[in-house]
Amino acid sequence: MAKIEQTIQLLQEVDANHIVPDALVAALAHNLGKLPSIRGHFYSLGKHHLAAGRVLVGSKPFMSSSL
Repeated sequence: MAKIEQTIQLLQEVDANHIVPDALVAALAHNLGKLPSIRGHFYSLGKHHLAAGRVLVGSKPFMSSSL
């Protein structure tokens, strides 16, 4: 079972369903930082989750959302 599936299962077991969307976004952002096209300084330091911000900032739908 993938880590995100385990996380969702644990959140559901403790009746924390309201946190599931946040967990999904965090998991996605974490993996965006692993994209070969953005590998650089953060990735080489093992901080690929920080590199994900570069992808999200470059996304017009993300930046224009009213979250």
